[in-house]
Amino acid sequence: MGGYKKPKRQLHRDFLYLDDSAVVNALSAMEAGKVDEIIEQSKVVKEAGLDASLGYGPAKLAAKKGKTADVTANLVRTRTAFSAFDAWYQYLRAEDGLGELTAWDEETRNELEVGDTLEVKARVEFAPVHKVFAIFFAYVDNANKPDSFVTVQTSQLAGIKKVASQARGMVKGADGATSNLVYIYPLAVRSPLLVGALSDNHFVGDKANMDGEYKVVLQVIALLDRGESLAAIRALSDAPRTDAEMAKITEALDGLATASEGMGVTISDADKSFTYPTVMVRPVAIYR
Repeated sequence: MGGYKKPKRQLHRDFLYLDDSAVVNALSAMEAGKVDEIIEQSKVVKEAGLDASLGYGPAKLAAKKGKTADVTANLVRTRTAFSAFDAWYQYLRAEDGLGELTAWDEETRNELEVGDTLEVKARVEFAPVHKVFAIFFAYVDNANKPDSFVTVQTSQLAGIKKVASQARGMVKGADGATSNLVYIYPLAVRSPLLVGALSDNHFVGDKANMDGEYKVVLQVIALLDRGESLAAIRALSDAPRTDAEMAKITEALDGLATASEGMGVTISDADKSFTYPTVMVRPVAIYR
């Protein structure tokens, strides 16, 4: 017998990601009074000389007392978001509205329904498509800077930056922020694959070294049927795209994939387009 006394419950949460907009909206539909009680905390923001609101997306701030007021507003908004999450999470637990996985395979996958909310222990990783775009954007952003090893002919740089600008538009979500494609492996099982998109607006921790083991609260948004496919770019952005746009995007992605092979990132056809039994999800919270 070892010398470790394991805690009965893991109460501390170290958040990487929290979609507070989804939480507040969902909690409003369940217990509007609870939301009012939580958001009442934000009155301290006005006492700091600010006008702040919490709702769809980040708080809108009109600073009157400089950096100190900004810090106060951000602290209050963060505390309010965490309080809303805890109230929402506890409500789901109390009402038996939060599913759990004790195993993960195709049979279990087929028991899920669109709209189900569940908490899973999972490995979360950036998808290869995300890594390719991230490498490309870093390459362009650092090109020809004095402290960078990236050198591009001046005559070509303008064209490359134009392509990068178009590519950034491809990876923006409905909220206008960069959307980060991730793979989620429940119980560290690689298949069936869960695929989600994380908005830059809702990262709480540093996303740079995100890959790892977490608890993930998520909602099922689509269960791909046999014969159905979903392009990775469509999973990144809610904006509808024409066949012509998709053809251009696919061509650009193929080019980026080829260039990234030398940097250790490989994209397979399965990474470019998702098929059965892939499950599309909306991550609400990712934490340890």
